[in-house]
Amino acid sequence: MLFNFKRLAFVAAVSAALFAFSSCEEQAKEELPVDYGDVSIADVLGGEVGNSYSLTAMVVGANEQGVILQQGGSDRIYAFKGEAHGLVIGDIVDVEGTTGTRNGLVQFGTGCSLVKKDHRDNVAFPKAENFTAKEIQEYMGAPAVKYVSYTGVVLISGNYTNFEIEGTDIVGSLDYMTDEFKEKYSGHELTITGWLFGSYKTYLYTVPVHVEDHGVKEEEVPEGAIYYSTFDASLASQNYGSDGGSWPFLDDFDGWKDHKGSGVADVTYSYQKISARTNQSSKGSLSLYEGSGKNNIFFSTAPNYFIIEKIAVPSEKLHLSFGAQRYAQGASNAFINSDFEVRLSADGQSWSRKLDYDFGGVEDVAGDWRLASADFTLPAGTKTLYIKFVAKMSSVNRLDDVLLVPGNGGQEVIFGQEDEVIDATIAEAFAATPNDKTYRVNGQVIATHSKGFLIKDATGTMLVFKKNHGMETGYNVTVEGVTSTYCGLNQFGETSIVTKTSEGTFTQPQPEEFTGADFTAYAAKPVIKYISYTGDLTSFRDNIYQMHYNVAIEGTDVMAAVQYPLSSLSIDKYVGSKVKVTGYATGVSVSDGTSYVNTMTTSIEFLEKEEMPSEDDAVSVKELNAKIDGMKTGASLAEIGAVVGYVAANNQGGALYQVISLVDNTGEAGSGIIVKDEDFTEETLPVGTKVIISLKRATYDNNKGLPQIRKATIFKTDKKASIVVPEIDDSQCGDYLGQYVKVKNLTPPADATTWVVNNASTTVKFTGEKGNTVASYVTKYAVYKDEKIAQRKADLLGVMEVYNGLYELIPTSMADVAGFKE
Repeated sequence: MLFNFKRLAFVAAVSAALFAFSSCEEQAKEELPVDYGDVSIADVLGGEVGNSYSLTAMVVGANEQGVILQQGGSDRIYAFKGEAHGLVIGDIVDVEGTTGTRNGLVQFGTGCSLVKKDHRDNVAFPKAENFTAKEIQEYMGAPAVKYVSYTGVVLISGNYTNFEIEGTDIVGSLDYMTDEFKEKYSGHELTITGWLFGSYKTYLYTVPVHVEDHGVKEEEVPEGAIYYSTFDASLASQNYGSDGGSWPFLDDFDGWKDHKGSGVADVTYSYQKISARTNQSSKGSLSLYEGSGKNNIFFSTAPNYFIIEKIAVPSEKLHLSFGAQRYAQGASNAFINSDFEVRLSADGQSWSRKLDYDFGGVEDVAGDWRLASADFTLPAGTKTLYIKFVAKMSSVNRLDDVLLVPGNGGQEVIFGQEDEVIDATIAEAFAATPNDKTYRVNGQVIATHSKGFLIKDATGTMLVFKKNHGMETGYNVTVEGVTSTYCGLNQFGETSIVTKTSEGTFTQPQPEEFTGADFTAYAAKPVIKYISYTGDLTSFRDNIYQMHYNVAIEGTDVMAAVQYPLSSLSIDKYVGSKVKVTGYATGVSVSDGTSYVNTMTTSIEFLEKEEMPSEDDAVSVKELNAKIDGMKTGASLAEIGAVVGYVAANNQGGALYQVISLVDNTGEAGSGIIVKDEDFTEETLPVGTKVIISLKRATYDNNKGLPQIRKATIFKTDKKASIVVPEIDDSQCGDYLGQYVKVKNLTPPADATTWVVNNASTTVKFTGEKGNTVASYVTKYAVYKDEKIAQRKADLLGVMEVYNGLYELIPTSMADVAGFKE
């Protein structure tokens, strides 16, 4: 980015009220010694966080809601009052407050008391350290209260005053500056001398003491620009939306409109599901080109688009460039051109095929910005150009720095021409150049996981990575899309179009038994094949809360990854055990130097099979509850051996996902418990079935107050009974946890509508006849979710649970909620 500077040869005090001082460089004598008392700032910094302290100190830096305090030595601390304090540099104050940590440093927290008792005119400051991008980057990992000087440009973002620093994506954050400061210096390049007092992510927190104003930083338009926009007229801020914490959609904020160039006199815009944001900046460590930073254009929920309209073009031969980024948590961030389309039009109605663009040989670093470009020739006589950007995936693509200039011509643009779709076999699509042409294949689904499925025809097999796909093994489908490479193999991606043509069946082949040596060889040359293997299953949750399930294979450093397992596999019950896994190897991923063979799993089982325990050796549910009372979550239940009981409720009605209620069927209090991890319905485990449950591998779990068994193995017997349903009032809920009960005489809240509201899990708080709250917790999968709740006193049936002290009754069927039917 090129800029001109209008130099202003003056040095200004930031604000006399906040930043009065006499010298930044030289030690000055105070009029009278200051008695700082017995408690030092060093004592506070060395003490336990959360302690309360009283001390006396001098103000050596101030913003509108906090101050930097010093006691004549090198120790300093920030005190955040959280409101106006009226203090200036040189004030002597008595401080009382409790310490906390913020931005990597100990400070006095919100609400601390700052009482002025004296003032000194002559305040000594240390020599300011000159900070460049290098020193700033180092500071971020080791923050301290430090007196420094650095240069940048003031950017106002809502209530925030930011400071753009050349050579880094670290942003200077000047918290709680005066309106006078913001108005006077917005857009100016300043050299700030002041106190650094912490860091967080990409923000460097600063209390200015002195500024040198270098004037307004004016943006230079690239030579020959017909259209040019960095979308940076003013900085977007994250304080929009109903919650006041959202980025602005383009309708709500004009600060992105800054187009310049010879052809922009009549430019307008249209857009859908597009917002302006400042995070994931196109400038700095995330960018592989000299991006402008500041604002960028974010493509939210698909379908979306951003159209630049009515650009006056002087010729047909043009060159377009733009900054592009693809980033999403928990997914591949390799940039896929076909998922971010650019189309051209002369009237905004008839559009061209997708424009071919590339990144000039710059290697794709997943999640980084690159500068894309395309050369093209418009139809003869074209005088007006529309440019349309479309992200086919939701919330992964961003756009910045769009530039249109005269060019040498290139791909011929034809308005109204449809995209080419090539009918192909799976083998042909699999072998095609990734991210190239659009292919359409027919095949049968042979396996699925929660984020994709495999399709097969007579020529080969291929992965379709698509969340919420709704496919089942045996379906015959048509898949249309562009292929991309992931884990060493070509696949159809999230934006592919899948059409089910019919249903069918598929029988899995005999799996190839994989040893450690096989895994090592596979990691070097992945293919799709049906395999089985054994090893120790472990799991962990990563920093974006995504679960990973890995199997350690004897004889190799290569791990097996059970990718996106279906809930029907109940994989959590197998964690910590030796298992046998069968499924399709679908490629190799590498993380922290370890290779993982990804498996689309069709079955998982314990390597050591369990036998049904003898009923004579099993305890009752009531006896089990007595034994687990006081246990800690995760405790083994192996010594108990087994429990016998009856299934009082399953997930037939969609409300008890991976849960059954197990009871003694006596109706007594304390004779029920939740058994979690597997999903059962009337077809697989009918209500009333007598079961014997092995606890050999089982553990105790207490989920927010609700006792439950996990990792148990359930054995059905051929015996069945009618379930005894206890009838209780609202004062007895705690005695019947885990049991299927009827709670008598509940009254719904006046604002109750349906059991589920807005298709999201809903809690409705009923009031019992004795004044206690009994809530119903209902998910969007319950069969009665859309039933209206009548305003009457009635009985409610379901499984009794508790969550953080709130008793929750989970109805299991239409019959359970019939008392409130309108």
